[in-house]
Amino acid sequence: MSVIEKFKKRSEVGQRKYGTTLDRKDLSFLDWINHTQEELMDAILYLERLKKENKPSQFPYLEQVKKEDKPLETSGFPNQCPCHMEKGLPGWCGVAGGGVPGCDH
Repeated sequence: MSVIEKFKKRSEVGQRKYGTTLDRKDLSFLDWINHTQEELMDAILYLERLKKENKPSQFPYLEQVKKEDKPLETSGFPNQCPCHMEKGLPGWCGVAGGGVPGCDH
């Protein structure tokens, strides 16, 4: 399912659940800010749950972050591959179509 399809489906669920759309006029500016804060707090709780549940065999770089308690060095590459960093390979990941030899992808 595409991201656009997911947004449409999410909107339909919200309309069924709350009986309205985001075009509603009964909330103040502050109400919208509070709703947003609540949604973001939920997102943080979901992230915390995932951090506790991570499986090292699936995501070995998470174990590195957990042990070192600091973010991985990405050297400015937005798609830097963690297995590249561990093996000293170029930063661009084979998943992006580069097919770098030695990458686990």
